[in-house]
Amino acid sequence: DLRGVAVRDYSIEVKPEGAAIVERGTTAIVRPSATGDWVSPQVPADKRLAKGVVDGLIGDLAAMRLVGVRPLIPDQEELGRRGLFLSNEPAVMAKDLGIVLSTGPGQTAALIGIEGRTDVTTKDGLRFSFLFGQVALDDDNDKAADAAKAKKSDDKKADDAKPEEKKEEKKEEKKDGNRYMVVFVQYDPTADEVANAEAEQAKLDAAKPAEEAAKAKAEAAAKKKKSLSGADRARKAQERFSKFFYVISDSSFKALRPAREKLFEAKPAEPMAGNTGKTNSAWLEENGKRAGVKTTASGLQYEVLTAGAADGVSPAATDTVEVKYKGTLVDGTEFDSSKDGTASFAVNGVIKGWTEALLLMKPGDKWKLFIPPAIGYGEAGSAPKIGANALLIFEVELVKAKAAGK
Repeated sequence: DLRGVAVRDYSIEVKPEGAAIVERGTTAIVRPSATGDWVSPQVPADKRLAKGVVDGLIGDLAAMRLVGVRPLIPDQEELGRRGLFLSNEPAVMAKDLGIVLSTGPGQTAALIGIEGRTDVTTKDGLRFSFLFGQVALDDDNDKAADAAKAKKSDDKKADDAKPEEKKEEKKEEKKDGNRYMVVFVQYDPTADEVANAEAEQAKLDAAKPAEEAAKAKAEAAAKKKKSLSGADRARKAQERFSKFFYVISDSSFKALRPAREKLFEAKPAEPMAGNTGKTNSAWLEENGKRAGVKTTASGLQYEVLTAGAADGVSPAATDTVEVKYKGTLVDGTEFDSSKDGTASFAVNGVIKGWTEALLLMKPGDKWKLFIPPAIGYGEAGSAPKIGANALLIFEVELVKAKAAGK
């Protein structure tokens, strides 16, 4: 369900004269759908997104383990003890580091965590903001701190009586590294895929004949009545999360708010096209200049060897096709074929390059496909015959297609 993540990497030291802010930058990563690849508009030219770091971030979001919870008491002393603070200084609020909250009639302030923030947007328009505070006390010390707030004089005597024990507890706190975190939820209607799709459908329904349009409108209204609005969903989630400080492990903190430089890694050397002495991109660029070779937006290249009937119908993604084919590497090594017969499979059940080509072909077509790794078997390859980042060549004849279930 995740569509966007924004990691705000900064640290803050709260001093009597004001907050000293060290900003290291904000990195946004997005994907268009559940099956899309994560991308970032901020990737430097010589780098790429670090897949392992992104996977770790998404994994921690999907299965977050809490070390503990504490009641969230919204006063300055309590917030400060957890590494969060409120600021209404214009210079601080303009930096968009925290969550803007109402603090009174016509008054607002930004709640800010001293160790950064990560925003996560879901397909239904909910934006979860994780604000990270300071290293957390363990349960016993945290309870003692709560008691100290209520009974300062008694606790001071107890602390004075056990100076060595207190010192040892501080060492344990540093070693443990668990961290305080708070969560806020807001609704962004522009990111709500469901609501936006419904709005588009409503426009289409409105253009139908009057009776059909009225029926569709009534059905949409009944459906909407049964579900909560995006704003209501955000409010309910906010009511739940705003009651607590959460305690997460140091490893979860580092996964959820990775340092900016950790999100990118050096690009690997560009793979070579077999033993041709050319890189994949150079080989494809040269091949694409040959007469009759067409290149699509994805990088797929194809050459029409034989054309089927002009009035033929291309298969749909869910159709099953019957094909004859032969696959080779750029050096001519054959790694697969339909032998002397045909093979059958679903159009959407093969590598992306094949699926794209089949959706364009018509029965009787015979094409030569040149498939780059990104829409083939990628970095993983397909052992033992297809290596990592292999450029693939197929001769494919579409014999016939039939709809699923027929």
